[in-house]
Amino acid sequence: MTVEQAMSAFFVRLGEAKQKHPVFARDKYEAFEVIEDEVRELRQAIACESRQRQIDEALDVAATCFRFITGEHEHL
Repeated sequence: MTVEQAMSAFFVRLGEAKQKHPVFARDKYEAFEVIEDEVRELRQAIACESRQRQIDEALDVAATCFRFITGEHEHL
C-alpha cells in the first residue's frame, strides 16, 4: 500500500467512523477507553486474522486517535 493509498483509506475510514459514531466520546477518559478498545481489536487481528483485517483495525486505531487529537470529545 502506498502512502497515498493509506491516506485515502484513512480518510474513508474516518468518515465511516464519524457517520457510525457521531459522538466519539464525552470526555478524555472515555476517549481513551475507545482507543484502548480499538487497540485490543488490532491486537486480536494481528494474532489470528488476515492482513486486510489487520489494516482495517489499524485504520480504526488511527481514526480514534485522530478524533482525540482534534478534540472531538471536548466539543459536546
